[in-house]
Amino acid sequence: MQPNRLRKKIKLGSLYLMFLFFIFFAMDIACQYIIKSTFNMSIYEEDYAQRKAIFYKDKQSKYFVHPYFGLASIADKKNSPTDIAEDYLYHSVALSPKKNDIKVLLLGGSVGAFLSNRMDKNGLGKEQDFNTAFSSILNAHFGVDHFSVYNASILGGKQPQQFFKLMYLDLIGFEPDIVINVDGFNELALPLSDNFDAKLPAVYPRQHNRAISRTALDNECGDYSNYFVKSNSKIAIFELVGLIIINNCHKEITVSPTDTPYWVEKNSKSYTQYVNESVAIWARSSNLIYSFLKPKKISYIHVLQPNQYQVDSKALSEIEKKEYLSFPYYGDHITKNYHMFTKDLIKSNNFTDLRLIFKNESRTVYADNCCHLNSLGNSMLAREIIISNEDLFKRLLH
Repeated sequence: MQPNRLRKKIKLGSLYLMFLFFIFFAMDIACQYIIKSTFNMSIYEEDYAQRKAIFYKDKQSKYFVHPYFGLASIADKKNSPTDIAEDYLYHSVALSPKKNDIKVLLLGGSVGAFLSNRMDKNGLGKEQDFNTAFSSILNAHFGVDHFSVYNASILGGKQPQQFFKLMYLDLIGFEPDIVINVDGFNELALPLSDNFDAKLPAVYPRQHNRAISRTALDNECGDYSNYFVKSNSKIAIFELVGLIIINNCHKEITVSPTDTPYWVEKNSKSYTQYVNESVAIWARSSNLIYSFLKPKKISYIHVLQPNQYQVDSKALSEIEKKEYLSFPYYGDHITKNYHMFTKDLIKSNNFTDLRLIFKNESRTVYADNCCHLNSLGNSMLAREIIISNEDLFKRLLH
């Protein structure tokens, strides 16, 4: 072959490759746009994998919507002291060996739930620590083994779900000796982001319309769908193909952010109105719990949890600065509004404001960029709850 003909072939081949690359690049941009406009998310967002994970189909464990208190999990413990219901009610239960045990009921969101679990930077701790952390610390503090801890916190829950959970437990016959409600973050972050964006009433559970849709997952979705859920590519063409397959498999959960069911608010409310409503819901729910328990002579401890997005609430460690302040979608609402939760809105004398518990703590106590604590943080929070309300627990021991 003559040199000139060879050079021409190389040149044509190079042009052909460049043309293919250009087509691929253009298609990739087009696919990114389709993903963004159709699924309202970008493959380059930090929480992309997390948002896509809601499509994962686990037949053994999934979230569903309870008719009275919102989200629950089939992994929760079962308790039915009467024949009224056979529901899954507790995130965890740690029982005392004593027949005359003291029943402690924990309410809250995931921070309350994980008070019963030891956490580290990789998530939950060893299996032998699971479900026992708060009860172990409580019993050890008083040198007894009388306290049983029923943790009825709801992952992703917010007021008034704690209030309704308590009402439902009372309906089926559960009688605690003391109730602890750990809240704060979810009561602001969830209604001001998830509900506000979807035009849901602030009082509703987070993204209630989507939660109902997720309950209706297609049971026939197989491993091929789960593969694309767990596989996250930065090549938009591949991701779009995967999302289409997932979408076809789980048609029921693709609720558009602009879809407005008839039972949501028709008129848009301002951000300020949502803030004020969220604060009012937080206070009224807590006060209703207190008013319900007082005639029963059951002590109520309301704990306002700490959060890293509250300005000057902690001497942040390097990892907390670098990795655990990276979710402003929720965190900004805490930064702007957490100061609005004040003691004078709460009736209970046992309001325990622990927002500044880590004020002088330089070690790492947070476990992620949301709100959760590692083992050290959980232990410190649990101990401070107990110490701040020591007299209430002592009374139950006599």
